Amino acid sequence: SLKLYPNVAHQVRNGTSITGYLEVYNLGVDATSLKPDWDLSVSLLRDGKPVAIPEDAISKTFPFFKGDKLVVFWLQTMRVPEAGPYDLRVEVKDKIKGVTVSAASALTIY
Repeated sequence: SLKLYPNVAHQVRNGTSITGYLEVYNLGVDATSLKPDWDLSVSLLRDGKPVAIPEDAISKTFPFFKGDKLVVFWLQTMRVPEAGPYDLRVEVKDKIKGVTVSAASALTIY
């Protein structure tokens, strides 16, 4: 399962960074490294359609592991051509189990 917390107010000023937080449970753990092997994907949707996030705005991630639980803080700049309502979608791919989990949260960019 995946829990997503983009920010408390679910609002961000256009061109500023948002701090996101997520928790993922029951990830597969590599027997050699004793760590999960995963990929994080962050996307922005407007009216159900993807909105391009500039390459220089790609997030910085800060992961922490405890057993089969992954906690990730990330920083992402939200720069869009038009202010308004969006959906922030996060996907985490568990490379060991071959499973992808996702969550979305409403976000207003003003």
